Amino acid sequence: MSGKNIVELVADKEIDGQEGFEATFPPMHVHELMLLMDPRQSGPPIVVLSDGAGVTKEVHPLPLRGREGRYSAQISGDASYSKVRVTTARDIVAQLQKVKLISGAGHSGVPPAPSKPV
Repeated sequence: MSGKNIVELVADKEIDGQEGFEATFPPMHVHELMLLMDPRQSGPPIVVLSDGAGVTKEVHPLPLRGREGRYSAQISGDASYSKVRVTTARDIVAQLQKVKLISGAGHSGVPPAPSKPV
């Protein structure tokens, strides 16, 4: 389901604190990061985004309630990234299936204010 503002990377890899998943993608402003892990073999992920020129951002995605094995995080800032590395905390072994990076206009971390009826 890759689109104009979505990059989906298929990982299908067992990861831990030492052996991670690494991939490059076209440079983009990442606004949201989503991970899909095997629910029977998931762990607290640590994601490092980088641009290849030394700018890095470490992210600790939170689990999505009611959606076993899915993690998500909002990414703030205006930096552009082109590389992702996913590992787990405390050397827990997990099965990473997909990484989804979302960017685009109108995709801010703050939900819009509800409209008031007139």
